[in-house]
Amino acid sequence: MVTQKNDIKNKKQIRASIERFYELIKKDRVLKIYFKSFDEQMWNDHLIAMTAFWSNILLFSDDYQGNPMLMHYKINQIKNLKSSTFKRWLMLFEQAITDKHSGENVQMILEKSKSIAQILESQITQNQ
Repeated sequence: MVTQKNDIKNKKQIRASIERFYELIKKDRVLKIYFKSFDEQMWNDHLIAMTAFWSNILLFSDDYQGNPMLMHYKINQIKNLKSSTFKRWLMLFEQAITDKHSGENVQMILEKSKSIAQILESQITQNQ
């Protein structure tokens, strides 16, 4: 039986997709090292922030208060982010989003994620 995939339309679905993404990250040999110092509270805070970030983009929720560029500069100081790191991130992100969802909003999130990754990669790798 084929399960129909619905579009992402609310914060609960965004949160579930973000949780799935970070489950994949925790198992990924390349990306998990960027989160090795995270304890349970840090993970929870990060999931809340990322849910707010993507809710802001998709639902115009105005929940996110942060600076993604600054955060990724800090990550880069721990271990250099490379082009291959961003490609891996995008691959896992797309997998997490499309595992259970498809539709117009899903396509918008994927397009935005690619655009954001390009900007972050360009700014961070040019300064290495």
